[in-house]
Amino acid sequence: MNILQKLKIAWSKWSRNIFSRVPGSKLEKKIKINFKNPSLLKEAMSFKSEKQEQLEFIGDAVLGLAISDLLCKIHPGLKEGELTVARSNLVNRKILAHKFRSFGLIKHINTPAGMDLSEKFLCNAFESLLGAIYLDQGYSFSYSLVKRWFKDELININTLLIRDYKTELQELMQKKGLSLPIYQVEERNGLFFAVLNLNGVVLNGIGNTRKSAEQEAASKGVNHFKNQN
Repeated sequence: MNILQKLKIAWSKWSRNIFSRVPGSKLEKKIKINFKNPSLLKEAMSFKSEKQEQLEFIGDAVLGLAISDLLCKIHPGLKEGELTVARSNLVNRKILAHKFRSFGLIKHINTPAGMDLSEKFLCNAFESLLGAIYLDQGYSFSYSLVKRWFKDELININTLLIRDYKTELQELMQKKGLSLPIYQVEERNGLFFAVLNLNGVVLNGIGNTRKSAEQEAASKGVNHFKNQN
């Protein structure tokens, strides 16, 4: 073995150790992972690079597949529509952002100056992290992690079967390039009345709580857009 080969091996070991400590050590401590290729983890934490966005895309697909399979196995009696609602509520932005915060890796994210660490941003970070894990460890390992991370939510299925029309409507409007919906809510005689204006179309909702009134108005908004297609 010549001197160049020795230097190459030494550099490979040194760089692998460096990258596994930042932020690999944090990741290993929280979710017990030894990356075979630590640079994948570094790329997953570098926003908004082209590689990070690719990892985010892969992670989203892996998560969707794993959650779909787990829902079918744990709750075989659910119908297709119920499975769709449960999956949508399970992988929503709020839950994924919360999961990522629990890993304790926020301070290790490499972001451009001034980038806001919003809920959407942390959701994307979760997906890019899962994408890196998938490429490094494979699907079976990634599947087992998703099963562990979402154990409580998968068991408590009833809360996931409540259709979130407000989120659904917001996503529909974003896809169409429209402004986000604004709800005006009043309380009268113990009931809540919500008014939603969608580009001149006024929709109403009534409920025992502010949230239920907004959800009813939002459900009418979703149906309004779907009837247009």
